[in-house]
Amino acid sequence: MQAFKTVFLFFAAGLFVYLINTPAELKSSKYFGESDPVKDFSLKTLDGETVGLSEFKGKILILNFWATWCPPCRKEIPDLIAVQKAYKDKGVVILGVAVDEELDDVRSFVRKYEINYMVALDDGSIFSQWEGEGIPLTFFIDRRGRIKNRSEGMLTRQEIDEILQQLLAEE
Repeated sequence: MQAFKTVFLFFAAGLFVYLINTPAELKSSKYFGESDPVKDFSLKTLDGETVGLSEFKGKILILNFWATWCPPCRKEIPDLIAVQKAYKDKGVVILGVAVDEELDDVRSFVRKYEINYMVALDDGSIFSQWEGEGIPLTFFIDRRGRIKNRSEGMLTRQEIDEILQQLLAEE
């Protein structure tokens, strides 16, 4: 049994290092041409407000599924904070969807890391509808409400900027 645990931990550590250091284009990343509009859903924000995807039509939406306990998610958050600052006046909005179980944990995390974009809590039902296998999972949705990019795994600031530049040029 001890040997199994050792092999499992070694495998998990290797997978973690791979996911953090692998460029997004080698991960599960897909650029969509003309996709159908996304199916609307509603979630509660940390402030108790209800937010739906349809509210972001006319804006470019970065929909990011994450969790407080996820190391790649934690590493990605400072870049998302910087992206929010850099692109908020260009019609780009970030919606972070936490897949944690405890609302208080997410609230504390958001305060501690000074997250400057909207965060909502998911009980797992929305994440599963988006065919997520792991987090972070990020979708870039254009102004018409169509998925243009799906990236599973951590994105760098440069990768996010490249995707946003493509979307901003589509106007």
